[in-house]
Amino acid sequence: MEIIIKIELIANLILLLLFYMHMFQLNSYFLKKYGNWMKVNIKKILLRSINIIIPTLILLFNNNIARIISIIILAISILANLPKSKAKIPLKFTNRVIRMFITQAILITIICIISNNYITFGVLNIIAFGLCIIANIINYPIEYGIRKHYINDAKKILKNMPNLIVIGVTGSYGKTSVKNFLVKTLSAKYEVLTTPKNYNTTMGVVKTIREELKPIHQIFVCEMGATKIGDIKEICDIVNPKFGVITSIGPQHLESFKTIENIIKTKFELYDSVNKNGGITFLNYDNEYLAKQTMKN
Repeated sequence: MEIIIKIELIANLILLLLFYMHMFQLNSYFLKKYGNWMKVNIKKILLRSINIIIPTLILLFNNNIARIISIIILAISILANLPKSKAKIPLKFTNRVIRMFITQAILITIICIISNNYITFGVLNIIAFGLCIIANIINYPIEYGIRKHYINDAKKILKNMPNLIVIGVTGSYGKTSVKNFLVKTLSAKYEVLTTPKNYNTTMGVVKTIREELKPIHQIFVCEMGATKIGDIKEICDIVNPKFGVITSIGPQHLESFKTIENIIKTKFELYDSVNKNGGITFLNYDNEYLAKQTMKN
């Protein structure tokens, strides 16, 4: 029965690690955003923990009846943690995720070598939500170096294409639709590349450049998303847009931006970059925030 219990605890731990890694990825690997997600979903996290705390405590009685009860409760926990349906945005096993899983596996192995008992396995299950945070902190120097390498590689590719016209598109909403309209229109005459799907973060843009941008491309339509001040500027410093489109400004991502003024400042990082490059930015004057900010500029 001991082997069955340990197998169940390991199986449950794997399911929990997959779930929490998925949530960490959906929150862009940002500790603050992941922390906010945990606050909102604290009841669900506690419920998952209780499903492990109860059988772990029962095992302290150290008899066959306690083991049988624990086996049943752990089986129920495993079933509860199985994915219910196909996620809208599934977990992507990127190199970063694989590195984090390897780090987690090493940590768990070391802990289990030091203390190989029910309590240890149970505690690992209970703190599963925090293991991805620990792995992310440990891997930070590696991830930072890789990130800088990829960004510099993207800059080098763009530098070798001086005639490429870059159009930046941002806004609180409507940016993906405008991006698609632009690509459809411009593709009638030019070879156009655009950031696919939701690849509107710095590393999403970098990935697009490194993997998709070819010498035949004449225009790069770059969607730029942001959750904090400086995000748009970081992308602009890489792609140096000649033209810009700011579709709208509204109270989106206020949990991270805090104020509408911070949102305006961030979206106008595109305007500032285009202006520095001697280009033109197209603004939606029907949006009151854009109209007021333009008057200030």
